[in-house]
Amino acid sequence: MEKETPAKVRLSLDVTPEMKAVIDGLREGATHAQVLRQGIALLKTAKDAARREEQLALIDSEGQVIARLVAY
Repeated sequence: MEKETPAKVRLSLDVTPEMKAVIDGLREGATHAQVLRQGIALLKTAKDAARREEQLALIDSEGQVIARLVAY
């Protein structure tokens, strides 16, 4: 039995030159689409946590919270 490929929808996105530079800086061998997918996945994780009244946090090597990702 052949595995079905999920349907895809093409999106077009206009960004400022500054945002394009940020995306380019995050690429590190990835495509623009991969960078955006990862960013969306991170935001979804933060929003899911917020719905559960949890937070995403950056923890330093000593276990201290140094930043929190707040999703609205």
